[in-house]
Order: sequence, then C-alpha cells, then structure tokens
Amino acid sequence: MVLDIKCSQCAHDVVKSCGGIPLPEKSGHTFIRARMAVEDAKLGGEVSGHYFYRDLGYADDGLYTALLMTHIVSTADKLSELRAAVPRYYTTPDIRLHTDNSPAVLDAIAAAFPPSRVQRLDGVKVLFDDGWALARISVTEPVLTLRFESKQPEALEGIVQAFLSPVPRVKQDFDEYRSKRGKL
Repeated sequence: MVLDIKCSQCAHDVVKSCGGIPLPEKSGHTFIRARMAVEDAKLGGEVSGHYFYRDLGYADDGLYTALLMTHIVSTADKLSELRAAVPRYYTTPDIRLHTDNSPAVLDAIAAAFPPSRVQRLDGVKVLFDDGWALARISVTEPVLTLRFESKQPEALEGIVQAFLSPVPRVKQDFDEYRSKRGKL
C-alpha cells in the first residue's frame, strides 16, 4: 500500500499487521498514483482522504471508498469494535507557518539527527522512539508545513522541541503560532 509521507505510523503498522508492505511516498495525487503503478500496489492513501485502488486503474474514488466502508461496517458486529482494533496515535494537523521555508531549514534539521533517523523523501522527516516529525516546503504557497506524531500524548511536546531546536527562527515562529491557537 502506497501511503503519503504525512500518514500516521498507525497506517504503516496496520498494513504490516495485515501482511502488507507500506510504501511511503511524496504527498500528492500524482506521486501516489505513479508509485502505485510502478509497484503494482493494491491500495494507496493520502491524509487528505483520497484512496486509490489498483482495481480502478490506480484511480481514487470517493464513492467507491464510501461503499466499501459501508460494506465493512455492515459485516462487523459493532462499529466500536472496529475502532477499538485500530491503535491510537496522536497526530497534529498540518501546521502551515509563514516563516523561513528555504531548503537550508530542512538541511539544518536533518543535520541535527543521526542519518538513520532522517528521511528526505519529501522535505525532512525525523523518526523518534515514540513518534516522528515532518517539515515540508509547500508547493502551493510560501509556507513551511509541519506535522508531528507520537504514540503517547505526553511525548508530543518533546518531539516538537527536539525537531525545531536546530532552527531557532522557525521554533520562535511556531511558538507564536501556537500561542495564538492554543495547544497542539
């Protein structure tokens, strides 16, 4: 299953637990669909809610997805049991900062962590023991997009601080952003 870089680790873990192979890819319809074709992947998914199917020529189809989910829910004893089977992770929405969005910011973050923990597929993603952090330069507007995830809610703040510490200007802009909006 091809998953966009912003997808929760939960998606990767569930795909693996079902015997599948999660394949991370850049965010975006074109990238997901092209990677599916190259890999002949059965499924693809984006955080934006687009789901792609090999059986539909690698196309995404919201109605097909809705009907498929209706079928899955109708065969379950209880919807709450389906939900309980999915692990809970704590993920922020996209945080779009009007800040320094130069490639140098991404390079500074990447350089601050062991290479084995850094992914440069789309921006810079750093893997932590209890989660991950991602920074990407937006392709649609002059912003830096951030996203953070942890397996435990109390670990999220540590991930944010560690990830942003190599880029004080971005950290300052993030702190101002958060002071206006409250907690993550």
